[in-house]
Formats: sequence, C-alpha cells, structure tokens
Amino acid sequence: MEEEKSVLFSLSIDDAAQNHLLSIANWNKFLGITGIVMSAIFTLSAIVNIFFGFRPTPPAGVDDAYIMGERAGELFVYLLLIAAYLIPSIIRVKFANRMVKALNSNDQFLLNGALSQLKIFTKFFGIVTIVMLALSIIGIAISISTIIR
Repeated sequence: MEEEKSVLFSLSIDDAAQNHLLSIANWNKFLGITGIVMSAIFTLSAIVNIFFGFRPTPPAGVDDAYIMGERAGELFVYLLLIAAYLIPSIIRVKFANRMVKALNSNDQFLLNGALSQLKIFTKFFGIVTIVMLALSIIGIAISISTIIR
C-alpha cells in the first residue's frame, strides 16, 4: 500500500537563497578543514606531551604503575577532546561538499543529504551542550556541598 504524502507548502530555492546556502557551505568547509588540521596538531602535541613532556620527579614511594595510570588518564582526556573537535569538523566538510554538489547540480536528493549532515552537526552540539550543562550543575553541587561542610 502506497503512502500518500500531503504537501503543506512548496518551497523553492531562488538565486538569493542559493547564494546564501553556497556561502554557508563554503564557510563550513573552511571551518571543517581548519578543525581537522587543528585536531591533527592537537594530536601531535598530545603525543609529545604524554611521552616527552616535562614530568616532575615523583615523590618517594610512587611506583611506575601509578605514573603509567596517570599518563593513561591524560591520554583518555586528550582523545576525548580531540574526538569532540574532529567529529563535528568532519561532519561540516561532508555538509559543505554535499551542499555545493546539490546546488551545482540542482539535485533534491543531494540537498536532503546536505541538510541531514547539518542536522547531525546541530544534534552533536546539542548533546555536547546538555552534557556540559549537566557537568556544570554537578560541579556546582559538589562545590556547594564542600562549602557547607
């Protein structure tokens, strides 16, 4: 059984909208590529810091397992931050490439794909914002509980 789609309104992309979308795509491509390059630089600096960075002499009685655990923790934080910057950068480049192709070829399927990438990008930052707000609230609650004691 075929599902009928009801059209509430019809949209078209005029020259002004096409120019705006093309400008949005170009800026997103620039920001995406810059983000990928910055992620690579951050990765290299993380590797250098973890393996060759300055480490104060550990106090007496601290064994190597503790130091390795500390470095593993640093590595985890670095990888988390790199992923949080790299993933949206890749999504931005995908959006930009699909949007430019869609506008140049007047292809609705590619336009929908580009907008889908933009939706993923927006959801990603929405989720990151929710997580950061939750962590901030937890941090404030812990600070208040330590002050009250």
